[in-house]
Amino acid sequence: MKTYTLIRLDIQSPNNSQWVSINDSGEFLDSVSKGNISEIDIGNKQNSVIVILPGEEIHHAVLTLPIKSEKKLIKAIPYAMEDRLADEIDKTHFVHKRLSNDLIQICAINKSKLKAFLKTLKSNNIHASAITSDTLCVPKIEKTITLLIDSSRIHINNGFDKVFTFESIDIIDAVNIVNKDNNIRDIQIFINKEDENLLYKFD
Repeated sequence: MKTYTLIRLDIQSPNNSQWVSINDSGEFLDSVSKGNISEIDIGNKQNSVIVILPGEEIHHAVLTLPIKSEKKLIKAIPYAMEDRLADEIDKTHFVHKRLSNDLIQICAINKSKLKAFLKTLKSNNIHASAITSDTLCVPKIEKTITLLIDSSRIHINNGFDKVFTFESIDIIDAVNIVNKDNNIRDIQIFINKEDENLLYKFD
């Protein structure tokens, strides 16, 4: 059975990074550790490492692009995303995944920020086998808004093809933004025990 180490980076507060070992079934093998990534032990570093970046640093999109050739798709994605980004496309790193023939999931991150993340990992002798965002870690349940509440940050999967990360926003406002078409039946919430008082807003 293969063992993985999940590392969730917090660049703004380096001492608030988190890591845990899991097996290939997704079961936790120990409790979640919290601290500076320099404190991660050698055993965890030797596992296959999956790094989770802050969702607010990454622009997520799902676009319909009827392009069969991967080479042509790679060239087309930056221009398809250009109007959605604050940064210029030549300063942005893009990755994508085909969800179906024409439906493409895209993540875009500023190249300088990505370079800084990778430098932090390298300086701590951590070699990632995969990198994702915490926004994409929220499970997708059809026609259900799923929220992961993490202090002042709210990560959301709308149950269709969109994910969101909000900072310093009211939970009800976040749900209303995501469900502006009123086509969601259910809401599922994952929340830290320290933030349970936020749930009283739904009473």
